[in-house]
Amino acid sequence: MLHCYLKLMQAELRMVFAYRIASIVWIVGMLLRIYFLLVFWIAVYEGNKTYNGITLTAMITYSTLSMIQLNCITYSDIRQSLLDRVREGNIIIDLFRPYKFLYAMFARAIGGLISTIPIAGATLVIAILFKGMQLPSSPEAGFVYLISLLLGFVLNFLISIIIGLTAFWTLELSGINWASNLLVGFLSGALIPFWFLPPTVQQITNLLPFQGIIYIPISIYIGKITGSVMWFAISSQLLWIGILSITVSWIWKAAQHKLVVQGG
Repeated sequence: MLHCYLKLMQAELRMVFAYRIASIVWIVGMLLRIYFLLVFWIAVYEGNKTYNGITLTAMITYSTLSMIQLNCITYSDIRQSLLDRVREGNIIIDLFRPYKFLYAMFARAIGGLISTIPIAGATLVIAILFKGMQLPSSPEAGFVYLISLLLGFVLNFLISIIIGLTAFWTLELSGINWASNLLVGFLSGALIPFWFLPPTVQQITNLLPFQGIIYIPISIYIGKITGSVMWFAISSQLLWIGILSITVSWIWKAAQHKLVVQGG
């Protein structure tokens, strides 16, 4: 069974690496977006070394990592893949394959993650060399950041699966995708760090799983979250992974009963 999932991961890797020119364009596009963010935050700081207790270097680091994570590490086409399978009727074939469908989707997601590591790494190295982006605040922070980053990947996968499974009822995800991308982008801290938000809004975001996708990993990296608070944040990511995993399992069972396939 494990062999099947490894094959799915390899297939995803081969598909991504086949488009090398697209990867170069991807890197250039990210660097341009990072540059525009750099210009924006320099304008916001207006020559001040700190703003709201956060240095300009830390803010540039946050925005750079946020852009890389958003476009590489947490990027996923799971929703569209699920929608296409339901619309075309291929979901029926998937259900009869010799592996569990959701595990297969996760294997493909891991393959996609591995394929983006060179792109993310190249973008990060260029950003560090030319933008003065800071390194992790400590060796421990760098190590825990990687752990939190992987947990954020799993969180994003589970949230994407939940959204994608709505295709069994709607057969259309355009509006849902648009709204969810905006909502997740804001509540994950990808659009703006939480420390710039009103206290009430920060309290609300602390009760939701989305901060574990972007905000928590990067806050650990730059030293905004340290000590016992850092490990509490990791625990919250693990807790939400457990909750969302149960939610996905429940929705998947309901989806199989509700299965309505067009075409095929």
